[in-house]
Amino acid sequence: MPLLPATHEILKRTEELTGRPVYVTEDPSLSILATMQTARGTAPMHTIRYRPTSNAMSDYFICWQCGFLIRLFSNPPSERLEFAGAPDADQRVKALYAHGGASEPDEAIAQFLATNILTQLRSYPIGLRIDDWLFAEFPELRQAQIHGARVQLQDNLAALNSPGRAMSPELIVSANTAMNAAFAAYWARSLADESLMLPYQSIGALKAGSRLMEIFHYCDTSPTADRPLVDLWAHELGLAGWYEWKQYTLE
Repeated sequence: MPLLPATHEILKRTEELTGRPVYVTEDPSLSILATMQTARGTAPMHTIRYRPTSNAMSDYFICWQCGFLIRLFSNPPSERLEFAGAPDADQRVKALYAHGGASEPDEAIAQFLATNILTQLRSYPIGLRIDDWLFAEFPELRQAQIHGARVQLQDNLAALNSPGRAMSPELIVSANTAMNAAFAAYWARSLADESLMLPYQSIGALKAGSRLMEIFHYCDTSPTADRPLVDLWAHELGLAGWYEWKQYTLE
């Protein structure tokens, strides 16, 4: 699929800033729209895989993935820290089940829940900073960006009725819902469409989402503030200690 000029510009900027090439490839088997593997060790280039679409939405998600690298490498080397789940994150999930009186899940389920909630914790606050940047500087991507956001909003709404929701620990459910409510509040403001927040208001989750957005708007917008922004969200959501920050290296 031919990429938009804005996408080529962002890819070039990413390569110049990181000093490593970015390899972009279609992957129709992806369950998500795009994913990125950062260069290190035997992987000398950054690799972005994306699921092809019939519109420019793929371009938006490719550029959004690049935004994480651009923000990481906009920091001085000593401040280039990567988010990673704590070694005991899955055990923390099991402890939540035990505390609630439920039977302990198997290792695969515990790892799945820990990975998903921590991926959301890292992706949402920093990702919204990237959305601010793309919306302001790349109008060519705007329609694809809005379309991509609406797809995500619909996916988040579907999660409210997911069968797995009732079987997950309350902390995981409340954290997921609060972050989805924050995402809805962000786009309600960006698109001047308050109806996007109504589903979360109806279940009493809008207050928690609004609190996350208060933190988002309070924090400095520079890349050096990404770590404290995530940390503040984690504290608010009860996820402090579930992850760690590691120095980014190519080794």
